[in-house]
Amino acid sequence: MIATRGRLWALGLTILAGACGAGAGGDNTRTVVRDSVGIRIVENPAEDRSLGAVLVHIADLVPPDSSLDARPWGVAADPGTGRVYVADRHGARVVVFDRSGAFVESYGRAGGGPGEFRNPSAVDLDEDGVLTVWDTRRGVLSRWSPEGRFLGEETTEVPYWGPGFQAESGRLVTVTGRPEASGMGMDQRLVVAHSGGTETIHELPVRMSMLELPCIRQAAPKIFSPSITWTARGDRVYVLAFPDYRIDVYVDAALVESIRRGLEPITVTEAMAVEAVESGSTPFRTLMRLCNVGAEQLVRAVGYEERISPVQGVAVDPEGRLWVTRTENGSHPAEIDLFDRDGAYLGTFDAPGIPVGFLSASRFVSLRLDPETGETVVSLHSLGESAMGEAAGRVASAPARSAATPAPDRAEPTADGDAPLTADDRAQGDGTPAPAAATVPITDDVDPTPGFEFRDCPECPIMVVLPPGRFLMGSGDGEAEDEAPENVRYVIAWEKPQVEVQIDYVFAMGKYEVTFAEWDRCVEAGGCDHRPDDRGWGRGNRPVIHVNRSQAIRYTAWLSEKTGKKYRLPSEVEWEYAARAGTTTARYWGDEVGKGLAVCDGCGSRWDKRSTAPVGSFPPNAFGLHDMLGNVSEWVLDCWHPSHEGIPTDGSPRLDGSPYWQDGTCQRPIRRGAAWSSYAWAVRAASRAVVRLDGPWGPAGDYADGFRVVREIDAGGRSAAGSSARTSLDREGIE
Repeated sequence: MIATRGRLWALGLTILAGACGAGAGGDNTRTVVRDSVGIRIVENPAEDRSLGAVLVHIADLVPPDSSLDARPWGVAADPGTGRVYVADRHGARVVVFDRSGAFVESYGRAGGGPGEFRNPSAVDLDEDGVLTVWDTRRGVLSRWSPEGRFLGEETTEVPYWGPGFQAESGRLVTVTGRPEASGMGMDQRLVVAHSGGTETIHELPVRMSMLELPCIRQAAPKIFSPSITWTARGDRVYVLAFPDYRIDVYVDAALVESIRRGLEPITVTEAMAVEAVESGSTPFRTLMRLCNVGAEQLVRAVGYEERISPVQGVAVDPEGRLWVTRTENGSHPAEIDLFDRDGAYLGTFDAPGIPVGFLSASRFVSLRLDPETGETVVSLHSLGESAMGEAAGRVASAPARSAATPAPDRAEPTADGDAPLTADDRAQGDGTPAPAAATVPITDDVDPTPGFEFRDCPECPIMVVLPPGRFLMGSGDGEAEDEAPENVRYVIAWEKPQVEVQIDYVFAMGKYEVTFAEWDRCVEAGGCDHRPDDRGWGRGNRPVIHVNRSQAIRYTAWLSEKTGKKYRLPSEVEWEYAARAGTTTARYWGDEVGKGLAVCDGCGSRWDKRSTAPVGSFPPNAFGLHDMLGNVSEWVLDCWHPSHEGIPTDGSPRLDGSPYWQDGTCQRPIRRGAAWSSYAWAVRAASRAVVRLDGPWGPAGDYADGFRVVREIDAGGRSAAGSSARTSLDREGIE
């Protein structure tokens, strides 16, 4: 069992949890003594020593609907199955991801019956991989098998205060709160409840002040008010002795060890408290908005703790090493200190966030607070081999347990990574040119006849000429409502109303999604400055991933400069017109997802949920375009609008008409087509998704993000409508 607990500020201001990883240490300069009652005290040097860790960001964990309200104690990871569980409080579900960061499934739904959730607040995994979810609003603990089967639930008499819990071996460890009679304080207690009664491990008094604002007058904790920070593994419970750098270790409710570093508590300033409020989570922002006050006024009204611990969270990895997350300003993580299982300090590395779960000793899940939005971002990271020195010890092999028998066409996941690619996979993805590329002419004389294929240069994508036409954009009544889970059906409203669109010009679109081979040629020529990671799946004719919209626009600018022709991303109207290829069904092959016609979660291909497929692996649509649905989500020119109301009906992109088009740039771009990691219900011609530039996918592009290009054709004086937006888009692409 791996549990991560953290200190929670008043009104849920910040995120606090544990850490994880694996690393190499230096000289052991600890001092071990025993006090007068036999408690083992491990004193470590105060001076930091670099761990030399190479940190790799693997993926951000985001479900298909892009909505996830996570808390540190609501995340758990299972090294045996490679699954990551995230309690989504507002979504009333537990979202499951695999060890690559890809979405797998969701447990539960909103409701008050067995297997349903009203407020799934915390999760815990036992040594057999059974997941326990504490629904604090219903007051029940529900249990789920490693395969996702609901095993039952039971009520608990222990009042949940949080953060976190451990349910193992017939005992329940958690934090309870007992308010003072005066209403101006609370005693937090870390307790162990079992059949013989309840024992208190650790107690922390919390004093409050009277908060007086124009809209509210009540007792409230001060900014940086302490909360019990703890974690547990097996029968050992680790607790921070606030405000010092001291981690006390309990076994069977008895104190047995104390791990320390000689770092002084942080002296808090008013500016630090103001920063904490401004970068905090929703309750503080809501309070400031309701009362029409600024952060400075709120801080002065409630006050703040003058001294706080430099320790922000604690956790224990699968090797028994202790990870201590440190902060320098009380608000955000700064470093992680690593200690071996005997309490000796090994070194420090910069924190990517606060790690909250372990898939191995080198692959972990972290959680951070976005200071701009106050929202949490859940990410998957790993520490490179250069961090695995002798002092770190051997990486433990994963327990011999699997979530389910793998599909016949999948390789078993490795102990520390994704399912390995087969030799056949690599043969198709390691540099082989796109199918029939050699037979496609390179020509300046493009035949505007629909279906004509051409390339403008040897490095250019293969293009297919598309005809003018009329179509009905958007989804009809009832589409996908039987396929999509109830809690995400609201996104189908984004596909409405249906709008009749006329494309009265000829244009060409990429026959395939832009590949790594094509992108890498742009990098080699100096037209692109970003070399995206291929996640070990192979480059060549695999579709390029980990590129954002601006980088895709830069690629089209390079093609335009190189060829003297007009390349760009498609408009949203052009994309759906091309995807439908004259059909009116949900998919260009019919209404049902079928089997082996695309790659997604449930599409029936051998790449499902594992990776992208080499381009051209599936039959084309009637326009001769491959992979318009599934494989990778594709960027379009348009800026987000939550419906088709007012969309241009001549093929032009919606830019100025979007509320997110600001000063010539788009703050909320759009992706179409869904991806290898998407649920099958989203793999439809009408499906659309929005990406927030200030969210996890915006700045860097995602493992499911790719694109294909449009090349404008002057056919008898009729040019593509999208050319009217070129001036603004060219500027956006190079800034």
